[in-house]
Amino acid sequence: MNKKIKLLILAGAIFLMCLFVASCSESDVYDEYNEDGYKVTIRYDANGGFFGNAGQLYVNDTYNIGKVRINENGMKEIKLVDLNDPSRGKANMYPLDTASNTGYFHAGWYTEKTAMTDENGKAIKDDLGNVVYSYSGKIEFPQIIEIDPTKKYSADEPAITVYAAWVRCPRVEVYEKVKGVDTLIGTYEITKPLSTNGNKIIMPEIDSETGYLKFNTLAAVSDWQEREVVDTVAMTENGSTTIKVTKYFDGFYIDSARQNKASGTYTFPFVYDSETATIQNDTLKLYTKYEEKIGEWFKIYTASQLDDNASADGNYEIMADLEFTERITWPNAFKNNEFTGVIKGNGHTISNIQIKSTNGQYFAMFGGISEDAVIENITFDNVSATIDKTYRYPGGRYALFAAVIARDEDGARKPFKNVSLTNATLNICASSYAIETQDYEVALLCAEGYGEDLGIDISDISYNVIAEEYDIHNLIITKDADGNKLILVFEQKETE
Repeated sequence: MNKKIKLLILAGAIFLMCLFVASCSESDVYDEYNEDGYKVTIRYDANGGFFGNAGQLYVNDTYNIGKVRINENGMKEIKLVDLNDPSRGKANMYPLDTASNTGYFHAGWYTEKTAMTDENGKAIKDDLGNVVYSYSGKIEFPQIIEIDPTKKYSADEPAITVYAAWVRCPRVEVYEKVKGVDTLIGTYEITKPLSTNGNKIIMPEIDSETGYLKFNTLAAVSDWQEREVVDTVAMTENGSTTIKVTKYFDGFYIDSARQNKASGTYTFPFVYDSETATIQNDTLKLYTKYEEKIGEWFKIYTASQLDDNASADGNYEIMADLEFTERITWPNAFKNNEFTGVIKGNGHTISNIQIKSTNGQYFAMFGGISEDAVIENITFDNVSATIDKTYRYPGGRYALFAAVIARDEDGARKPFKNVSLTNATLNICASSYAIETQDYEVALLCAEGYGEDLGIDISDISYNVIAEEYDIHNLIITKDADGNKLILVFEQKETE
């Protein structure tokens, strides 16, 4: 096999000069090749890119064709070898990296390139300001080319130049409405559209188990988030006021009117021609859309999310069935305070709620529910509330669902819409009532504010007495006429 010599011509004139001053001039190097018979040069032109990190612009392979036999056509045959081919051995020092021309992907090697022009004959430039080329004569490595042995060659003049074709990376431009105007918030390049995913991209989507956005092809995107709370100035009769608005990420749309949603695996609409290494429709515009809600809202997909974000005045939209555990428990923020926010259940079920009383004046899933609170379209299943550390504080209110449900200024209560409690049990321990107190209430659904107009069926709420006997008394419980209030009677034991 003919000896191959790779001549590395480095970018940067000063560095180039220094390199050869140490031995001889550049022309002397080529003179040596010519004298040795290596007169045919194949040049690999980086064509605006560079090789490796050394900033090299091109690589030359030189051949001594005098040692190559003439084929049946009277031509000398030379096999072109890809610069990344491992058969080059140590000569493969500077392979062409696909990232060596920022903003472009390497589409291959071609023997001809032609600057593309517009109708006025002016060179077309891309968005980075570089001339756009059309290519021909694609090289498929390893490829045999023919060299005319009758021509005169010199090592410093390439017999053939092959060009690295750089194609502008397809791009995703993301637009978001800012003060009513679509504004570009980020551009994201797809660097390898012809390899793993072809011309397909996978849109970010909400993970149904965590509720967070998960990213795939557009993994670098971080200019939007699933939930964002912003302050908005609203005009009123008395001037202006600042209100909170929660924006939920709804998705990407391929039209500015936000009618055609792009979700899941989306086929990028670019058209690529490998014969000419040209691309059309290389930019996809995506438009974000948000769902806006007045106030601070949380979309809840897991029990831990509800626990982590619980507050007495929070607004929650339940997006999946929630199941509490021994580790993830019903939020103290609900148990210990009056709830003034909103829970929209969307028909889901919250299950396995286990709560126990402390030495407080109020005890229930909700310490209280205000007249403005909204709880709707939700089922609470397998609820167990245990009163075992409450000593009947004066004014104490103890129940399973709510200690107190408030009335408005007119004395009316807001009914609950489609709220159910199933498999619910209020457990009462006799030892919790050792101190005699008259001003307290114990009930199934709520200790204060109960009425059939609440709209909650209490037929599946039961009570259970734990340890009826305690020291000097026994506990006997009966229901009041409303079926909600519990009457506790302590019978003193006979002493011997």
